[in-house]
Amino acid sequence: MSDIDTNNAAYNTNKLPGSGIVPNNYCDLAIYNSELIDRNKSNGWEDLTHEQKAFAYEYLNNGFNHNKAASTLGLGKSAGRRLLANPLVRAFINHLQEETQSHSLVTKQFVDAVYMNLLPKLMGEEKVNIVTASGAEMQAKKFFAGESVALARDMAKHCGYIDQENNVNTQVNVNISMEKSMDILKQAGVDVDGLY
Repeated sequence: MSDIDTNNAAYNTNKLPGSGIVPNNYCDLAIYNSELIDRNKSNGWEDLTHEQKAFAYEYLNNGFNHNKAASTLGLGKSAGRRLLANPLVRAFINHLQEETQSHSLVTKQFVDAVYMNLLPKLMGEEKVNIVTASGAEMQAKKFFAGESVALARDMAKHCGYIDQENNVNTQVNVNISMEKSMDILKQAGVDVDGLY
């Protein structure tokens, strides 16, 4: 009896498609899946059906909820779990996540630039658009105390100086030269004999 779940239709064959492997155990299956994924990465995911690709996109768009993704596509309740169990579909989802992350518009450099552009405006160093009580618009320098503090806190978090709970992450190193300290104390008139 094979170690492979024969209830899974994808593996209920004598030979796995596209290979000469007859799966007798999970090791053979893992090798096949690895080869299948590598081949699909290089050929544009040709072995995925339209339904499988659509599910992967919907899965990401629905916050990693397989039931919502399947429902959006008009598939049955078990379809989401079945599609997510497919190693090729999971690999495609991972691929989409990597692509999304590598093409993100919001990078560390972008955030740094926004902070540095916003800070002088909040600190009252540059003119900003202001609407008066009567509804008139004008440009003026104005100090925004609360917003400046909030921005400084966010910048400190962004740079790693404080963590998300506002705990300070700075480290202070103090180097004390005993000889220099003794000289200073002597100059101040302190008797330092026997202290060092």
